[in-house]
Amino acid sequence: MKTIHAFTKGDEIIRIEPSKPYSSTQIGLFGEETIETRDRSYMGEKLIFVGMANGQIYLKRTDKLSIELFGDKLLSLSLDVFNDGWDYWFDPENLLQGLEPKESLIHKLENAVQNEDYELAIKLRDELEKNMNNLNNSPEQTSFEEIFDLINRGKIIFEKGYLNTLGQMQRKGLIEVELFQDGTANVSKKLI
Repeated sequence: MKTIHAFTKGDEIIRIEPSKPYSSTQIGLFGEETIETRDRSYMGEKLIFVGMANGQIYLKRTDKLSIELFGDKLLSLSLDVFNDGWDYWFDPENLLQGLEPKESLIHKLENAVQNEDYELAIKLRDELEKNMNNLNNSPEQTSFEEIFDLINRGKIIFEKGYLNTLGQMQRKGLIEVELFQDGTANVSKKLI
């Protein structure tokens, strides 16, 4: 769980907890006294973080019905009530593929290390890497062979799929990337 201050403009976020209590006591329908009232609005809904100003959190709606009803009008929530209880959006369709949210795997990994269960920690680390690779492999993803072919021909086209693959190849130690201030880069194969 994160505070709203952890996000930057354009992040896909979601509420995972109700708001802070905004009423301390209330008499219920049958005369019972409730201790606090917490707002559960927008829990589970994907929202785009726009920013904060004037004590408000500004968000962009993503569901079709809200967009049809409200158009491009930003959703504003009171910062003092909705400050906590946020997290990054995780597409539930990924659960069907056996992928878990990154935060969940990291939490399990930290617990395994804390309990000195290093065998489980290694399995969770590998699963985390696999999940991140699966989430990063989009239809625009370029194969390593295509990148090597482009390097051999002295060409690199910096499009979305190429950048994903270049980052993976650099992390695996297959290539060296030298970035320049003018936005260009020198990419070369590592000699093994």
